[in-house]
Amino acid sequence: MDYRYRSREPLSDRIVSSLVFFFVILQPLLDIASYFSIVKGFPNISLAVRTLLLGSIAALSIIAAQKKWHVWLFYGVIALFWAVHMLICYQSGYRDPVSDFTYFIKIVQIPIYTFGFFLFFLRYPNCGVSFQLGVTVNIYIISLSIILAAVTNTMSHTYWYTQRGILGWFYSGNAQSAILAAMLPIALVYTQKISRWFFGVTALLGFGNLFLIGTRVAYGSIFIIAFGMAAAFLWSWAKKKKGRWWKSLLLVLAVLILCAGGYTISPMYQSREEHREYMEEKQAYQEQQIIEYPGDDPYAAYRELYQTYCQELVDTFGLENTLKRYDYSTDIQVISDARLKKRNFAQMQWERKSNATHWMGYEYETFMAGNTSMEPENDFHVIFYLYGYVGLGLFFCFLLGIVGWGIKRLWSRQAKWSNTLWACMLSGALMMGSSLLAGHTLVRPNVSVYLSLILALGMYLLKETGKKRMDAEYPEEGKHFAD
Repeated sequence: MDYRYRSREPLSDRIVSSLVFFFVILQPLLDIASYFSIVKGFPNISLAVRTLLLGSIAALSIIAAQKKWHVWLFYGVIALFWAVHMLICYQSGYRDPVSDFTYFIKIVQIPIYTFGFFLFFLRYPNCGVSFQLGVTVNIYIISLSIILAAVTNTMSHTYWYTQRGILGWFYSGNAQSAILAAMLPIALVYTQKISRWFFGVTALLGFGNLFLIGTRVAYGSIFIIAFGMAAAFLWSWAKKKKGRWWKSLLLVLAVLILCAGGYTISPMYQSREEHREYMEEKQAYQEQQIIEYPGDDPYAAYRELYQTYCQELVDTFGLENTLKRYDYSTDIQVISDARLKKRNFAQMQWERKSNATHWMGYEYETFMAGNTSMEPENDFHVIFYLYGYVGLGLFFCFLLGIVGWGIKRLWSRQAKWSNTLWACMLSGALMMGSSLLAGHTLVRPNVSVYLSLILALGMYLLKETGKKRMDAEYPEEGKHFAD
């Protein structure tokens, strides 16, 4: 049986819900604009628009809050931390306060958006449905961009050096992997309530995009999402004993088998194999160079090797300190590892700083080696080095506070379990996993905005237990879906 959405909400709720919907579908459009600003030199309006949107949501959250002291406490903690961080940086010799503040806005976007949208969802419950519809539409926007990029021969590839992986009109493979992995569980649950055909097309597009991106995060997310959705649909079938769940279950399992069977033809596998062969050739060549290198200087061979692959560290900290950091390794795969190099750079800068800086972090300019940014790719490393023990602690308290509060409400049966809530938990877990494995999830505004919306929706579902719940599985459970 098919289900369609039916709104019985006041006009104000419909207006705000429409604004939330347009906010969500604006995100991939801003990413496309950013892509063309990079590759074609067009003016980049995405950063200005995102900053304006963040400021607007922050202002509206103050207006929407019923208990104003909650708002002032929330923003007061943020302002106090930034003031102390700036004071420590000035004592160390501030080089670029503007870039430091700009990056702080990127990090603080997550709690601000989460706080603001949670208030909106509580006051206008239909906004949650608009968010689910928005992320579903975004999957179609991304798919359309891939088709148009292929037709116009403007395709962006995940791995430019092997021309593997398909992104369409998006620039970062890691960011796009996290975005799609976060959107797909929510879109699958949403479309499954509406139409089996809508669900089927959305599933094929979502899983297909993850397969074609070619990153490990994207490919691994296929299996996590498929198993997670299969478990949810099986649980719903066992609970309701109604037949529409098993068809969705079969489709998800079929996609899972196809993606697993196509492992060797996947862009991820082919790119990794080409990279492995390339690194083996470089290693064999470098070992030959070290053996035959003439001269009495014991660092001569190391100097050429490390200036080739770790020039930023050698120029900043000297060859001897860099060699000690790498334990005098000559393994090309270790020395050329960009993630490791950036992490070592940040750690060596950290060791130069005072104890006060360790508590509050150093400025973003510290990541710069000349004109090259050595910002670590792991998000938690970035937050730790830029904002110290206090900043990382506050960020963990924010995330763990939400998780702990949610577990308490579920354990005490104050909250109602649903597939929508399960999708939020699965999407949030995938984004946090991506931040640990690939990075650029918590520090990129175009990615972290989805985490904020997912957290806000999950918190609303855990908080709201009345008749206005928008995650009803069947029409008799709520007012939002009808046959």
